[in-house]
Amino acid sequence: MERAADISRIGSLFSVILLIFSGLATTSVLAGNVSYLPMEFFRSQDLPVIIALMALLLLARLVSPPKGLLTTLNRFYERITCLPSWVPVGFVFIAALAGAFSILGTYPLSMDEYWARADGYALISGKPMAEIPAQFQEYAAAMQPIFTRISGDSAFWASTYLPVNALFQGLLGPFASPIFAAGAMVMMVLVVRQQLPDAKAAPIVCLILAATSAQWIITGMTTYSMSGHLFFNLAWLVLVHMRGFRWQIAAGIMAFLAVGLHQFAFFPVFAGFFVLELFLQGRRSTAIWQGFVIAGAVIFWSMWDGLSYDILGTLPPAARGAGSASLADKIFMLLTRNDISAVGMMGMNLVRFQMWQNPLLLPLFVAAIPVAWKLAGFWRAAVLSSLATLAFMAIVIPYQGHGWGYRYLHHVLGNMTLLACLAWYRLGLSEKAPARAVFVLCCAVSLALVPLRFVQAHAFVEPWAVADQKIEALDSDIVIVDAPDHLFSVDLVRNIPQGREGPVRMTKELLTESQIAELCSRYSVAVFGPEEAAAAGLPTIATRDASNPGGSGCSPAQKTRGAF
Repeated sequence: MERAADISRIGSLFSVILLIFSGLATTSVLAGNVSYLPMEFFRSQDLPVIIALMALLLLARLVSPPKGLLTTLNRFYERITCLPSWVPVGFVFIAALAGAFSILGTYPLSMDEYWARADGYALISGKPMAEIPAQFQEYAAAMQPIFTRISGDSAFWASTYLPVNALFQGLLGPFASPIFAAGAMVMMVLVVRQQLPDAKAAPIVCLILAATSAQWIITGMTTYSMSGHLFFNLAWLVLVHMRGFRWQIAAGIMAFLAVGLHQFAFFPVFAGFFVLELFLQGRRSTAIWQGFVIAGAVIFWSMWDGLSYDILGTLPPAARGAGSASLADKIFMLLTRNDISAVGMMGMNLVRFQMWQNPLLLPLFVAAIPVAWKLAGFWRAAVLSSLATLAFMAIVIPYQGHGWGYRYLHHVLGNMTLLACLAWYRLGLSEKAPARAVFVLCCAVSLALVPLRFVQAHAFVEPWAVADQKIEALDSDIVIVDAPDHLFSVDLVRNIPQGREGPVRMTKELLTESQIAELCSRYSVAVFGPEEAAAAGLPTIATRDASNPGGSGCSPAQKTRGAF
């Protein structure tokens, strides 16, 4: 009876959370404003997992377990909670590193991932922006059409993102994110030892929950900044809760780097309530110092674009008549650009987030909220930090685009895992044989799903990776990408670093007829058009008008033989 009650409570809470998220998501579906990626991810990746998990929950309620299963699972729980910490940490590092090479093929699918690598090339060469080849400066916009800032004299380009993640990606290459993913687990162990010192097995419980998160592992295969955010957030938590001037200086350094990783808003939203709780607990000098560092970091990194132009002695884009918005304007735009449809979008994001974690994570997180609130201090801050991040993302950027799980909550996965561990111990679940059995079963299911997620990730990335390889292999000076009816075909236009193999790539959308004619007269030009995109397997948006099939604008004699 106790076993059935525990499974029933955990299963019911899991189902209720999923039902709430699904209800929110339905508002987007009914309104007819669901973008391709959320719906495709739900249809092809998450719906099969939802069906399988709900079937398992139903089976657990209806079928009596074999005799001795409870005892066996409890013994297994005792064994896995005696594992040394390096086992799950090493598992995540090896899985993420191996997956970066084999599952994703080191191909940066999204433009966020590409720019992290592209900016890294420039940064490790000692320059904040990459040089644009002189002969192609007038074509710069067509050569890097997405998330690009180009200097006023068209001599340099870089992404619109902050540089710290790109610097680490440049320095460490494919090892960077696996190191961050595994390093975040090490930091989480240090935090849980600080905050739950009496729960001796708490560190390994946290590590197992992390190691059975497909999102934690697969995001660690990518060049996204999210694994770095997770690492620096947890490193900051470790240091800021230590006493002593040296530790607070180190925490300040972590905060400074965290603000400059990718987008400066992520860390202040995460850290704000922890700073407030430090102040309320009487550690006012620490709170004031950290608040000062975070504010200073935001100011410094908001000036990064201007500093990069000054370092290079070049002109900002405003000199070309395209001025940059002020920090206040950017914040106002972010806060006002979404409407009520963002609620439905967040519902789809949260369904996806839930399906990419250990099934125990969110039920335990929800169960931990009242416990954490009573404890106040660190634990109350962990709850508020997580919920504030969720609210911030719902208001500012509900659409994540590409991502494995929901990447905009990735940097608070540490918070949520720590809170799940708190519930596990403070609610007495760690002492109950049935709950232990459920823990083992959930971990087994999660581990079984990880290979499935690998397959899904590989299958999704493959068409764009294949198209990229085909473009790179073309015997041509220029490739014009002109497949607007194929999703994310413009993402194939990538030209950094300069010394890479393959032709220069440009998008037809940002070339004038005179520019195309000039290119055709000076270079051999190939076209990546609808037929090539279809052959690579890129999905289509809609059937284009047959009377206007597009093309590069070059005559047949000027094109190379570059069809694939």
